[in-house]
Amino acid sequence: MKTTNLTPWCNLFSTASKYSIEVKKSRYKLLIYSSVVVFLIASTVVFFTYAYYAALVITVCSFLFFGILLANKDNPAVVARFELDNKGLCSFDGVHYYQLLINSRFSFFGCWLNLQYCSDNTRYKTNNNDTIRRVFIFRDSLCEGDFSRISNIISQLNHLD
Repeated sequence: MKTTNLTPWCNLFSTASKYSIEVKKSRYKLLIYSSVVVFLIASTVVFFTYAYYAALVITVCSFLFFGILLANKDNPAVVARFELDNKGLCSFDGVHYYQLLINSRFSFFGCWLNLQYCSDNTRYKTNNNDTIRRVFIFRDSLCEGDFSRISNIISQLNHLD
């Protein structure tokens, strides 16, 4: 005896083709900015004096300090939420739509998203180049599933051309 499924296949496909992405506050951002500051301080100490050991002590102590601060495993607050389609259509709060462009990239460090504004009623790209937004999302701001979804969609966009 064959049982009937209560949920039509098309409804399952439409919900599975849209992903809700949550972007959290990144800890990598603080580490990068602090590393640049420590490098500048250490390089000026080495440049103006011959205190190589002082520069080494400053660098090691600051990295230990920031490492202890960043070791806190609390769940950071959610900064932004958006919905992403399989075709690269992003929806922020259901009102503003952006199309993910082909020149978006992902790497081990994060995602570089190039988004072009779409008109609300047609959801197609406009021809105005002023409406392109460039967004960088650190990898630790996304959960593993969200990062893999974004990277898969970017890969699919690159192979469509």
